[in-house]
Amino acid sequence: SNESAHGTGAFINKGSSSRLFAEIALKNISEATGLKNRKVREKDLHMVRETKSFFVLFEAAFMTNDNELKLLKSESFRNLYTLTLFESFLEFTSLYQDDFFQRN
Repeated sequence: SNESAHGTGAFINKGSSSRLFAEIALKNISEATGLKNRKVREKDLHMVRETKSFFVLFEAAFMTNDNELKLLKSESFRNLYTLTLFESFLEFTSLYQDDFFQRN
């Protein structure tokens, strides 16, 4: 158990066009769930680096944190997180659809 690790975050590849979506999603998810927004981080992770398309790796919560583990086991939390992520994508595409669809 590690109570100091907490919140929701996202990883993208350096210079990725996915940053705007990740920022919108984390803001919305943090507001909807009450989890700390750990921000978007650029990381040289294999799955991020080797993906050529629009890509964001979300970290929903921490299994090492007892409170967040309870959330992760909760169907209502998982549904809320997923719905908020989907709504965030709709928000992103409505705001940036011209830029997004021209680049990808």
